[in-house]
Amino acid sequence: MATSPVRDFLVSYLMPEKCFDEIFVNFHLHVPCLRFLLNKASGFAILTGFCLLVCRLPAALAAQLLKMLCRGSADGLSLPSALLQLYSFSCPVIYAMANNLPLLYV
Repeated sequence: MATSPVRDFLVSYLMPEKCFDEIFVNFHLHVPCLRFLLNKASGFAILTGFCLLVCRLPAALAAQLLKMLCRGSADGLSLPSALLQLYSFSCPVIYAMANNLPLLYV
């Protein structure tokens, strides 16, 4: 039996083969399979958000540094804003480190 690329992707990354058969072949909304699928999808969403957050950090810091270099001073930059920004960037990292989550190794 030939498999489709969609089936290969879903079975490889999101769900076991028995769940795929149960949901998409038999059209039965099996609750444990749906929970597994939702947990896996939410994990990918959290990981994607974390990666986007980490990629934003160097750009924000580079913009701040360029402003200071061009002006020759730090006038006009808000210290509380910079501290809140650093706090928001460090919270997920500290949480992942405290709970031994693998998000730091991406």
